[in-house]
Amino acid sequence: MLQKTTSTPVGELSGRKLGFLLPASPALRGLAFEKLARFALASAGIARPLTGAFGVNLGRPGQWDGLVSGNGTFILDAKAYLGKVTTIPKLERRLEEAAVAGLAGVMVVLLRHSVIKPVAPAKGMVSVHFLPALVPEPEMGQAMLPTGDVLRFEKWGATCGTGRIDFDQLPIAGRYPPATLIEDGHLAALVRAAMMARAGNTVRLADVPPFGSIGGEAATLWTCEDCLRGLYAPPLAVLQRVLGGQGCLSLDDLPDRLRRNLGKILTNCGRLPLPQTREEARARVSAYPPFRYWAHLRRGVDFAQAVSRISDAYAAYRGYADNLFNANKSRACERYLFAAGVHISEQ
Repeated sequence: MLQKTTSTPVGELSGRKLGFLLPASPALRGLAFEKLARFALASAGIARPLTGAFGVNLGRPGQWDGLVSGNGTFILDAKAYLGKVTTIPKLERRLEEAAVAGLAGVMVVLLRHSVIKPVAPAKGMVSVHFLPALVPEPEMGQAMLPTGDVLRFEKWGATCGTGRIDFDQLPIAGRYPPATLIEDGHLAALVRAAMMARAGNTVRLADVPPFGSIGGEAATLWTCEDCLRGLYAPPLAVLQRVLGGQGCLSLDDLPDRLRRNLGKILTNCGRLPLPQTREEARARVSAYPPFRYWAHLRRGVDFAQAVSRISDAYAAYRGYADNLFNANKSRACERYLFAAGVHISEQ
């Protein structure tokens, strides 16, 4: 169970051994650990990352954490469990999928050292690794981000590469050696600030998304990333019923998931009060950062070309920005914009 988040002055962190920094929430922690696992395997010379996470459908839908190459091609299975485990959920299913896809097996990376029960040889090949053995834990007063960047804490913040990141405190949600859990927004900002500090810049953490807007094109991509989390594509008719026409806006009687999605969009992630009218709501939808960005890159091209454009933009910041504009979220952008009266095909 997570401890209550407490803000710790960075001066105190210079005397602690923090190990690897990961987000506090389970969903984001898992995604961050996938990055750290790929970096760790490559750093140890065990396997080279071939892909990031992607969806598969080998008899049934599934999600792989990626593919890695090391004495064969393996499915990566990265598990950021805070406690020690003896079995890996869905391992036999992953072995079956590896066999169907003609792969060597499954490569498991665990955050903490555990004793894993062996899998019968007939099931396929499993290679289990533990993060502390793959990457040396940073020294006292240091910590490693999911990108592999090392922060060295000082009284005023931290150095990273030849640059520095200025901040006063760091919200710590728990210690699970070799990991320290950090409040999600601060961990995201630290990763983004590290990218700029590595280039020799001095960066204030408060100026980096999700707290600020420094970063140029990268800031746009980071803001879209934060805004897209949890977004889905509800039926167009439902959106048109809620947003269309004139008069007062009402989110009453909507399913919980749709009400949360619309609330996040219409308040710009909590930065604005909920609009009172449908006209104002449509304007908020049109101005929502990922919708505005999608409309900009969709102009004059078809759906697939827009997805490709966005993929190219994010590729320039690989490791420091996650492209969430998959097919489903891109369709959601298009659907919300259409319901708000923005017809991209006419632009």
